[in-house]
Amino acid sequence: MENGILLGASLLIVLIVRRWLLKRTPSETASMASVMAAGIFINGALANFPALDRFGGLFSIVLFSAWFWIAISYISSYFQKTFRTRHLDSPIKIFAIGTWVAGSSVCAVSLARKMPELTALSVFVALVGLAVWLVYVVLCIASYIKIFRLRLFHQVHGVLLIFTVSTQSLVVIGATLMRDVLPGSLFAFMIGLGAVFYCL
Repeated sequence: MENGILLGASLLIVLIVRRWLLKRTPSETASMASVMAAGIFINGALANFPALDRFGGLFSIVLFSAWFWIAISYISSYFQKTFRTRHLDSPIKIFAIGTWVAGSSVCAVSLARKMPELTALSVFVALVGLAVWLVYVVLCIASYIKIFRLRLFHQVHGVLLIFTVSTQSLVVIGATLMRDVLPGSLFAFMIGLGAVFYCL
């Protein structure tokens, strides 16, 4: 009950702050990178600050709230018929969708570690990330073909590495939630697949 109230309050506060700071500006394709960065801090560096680490559960809930409203913005753009122009209009920009996967994985890990009583919510976020990744792989392969076919090499930059980051982030959340269920060979395959994407 207490966690439910805390979660609801966090969702409301983040919504208010988002509307106040950003008005109704739709989230950019790479906006989920902010969730990814904050989550990495919560899951790693926060442990080095004991005074702050006491509030790790609260931070993870706020992180989920940010993830939720950014995701809602992406979904809204789909129903407003602006999804393609905002997120799929460039074969390079498409790679930034990988932040949706990595952001989801990091958020799910944060919830699982800092708020184990919200494991079901963590699993939901992880499944959303996995579903996005399955579509993302197809989009990225098509983008690679387009980049080589149109010789867009001069437009290529570091965003392509998100393909690797997003793929290997699934290994982290898989090991966190289902280490005893999923075979180690699957983790090895995903790490290898990420390495292949890196070499591309």
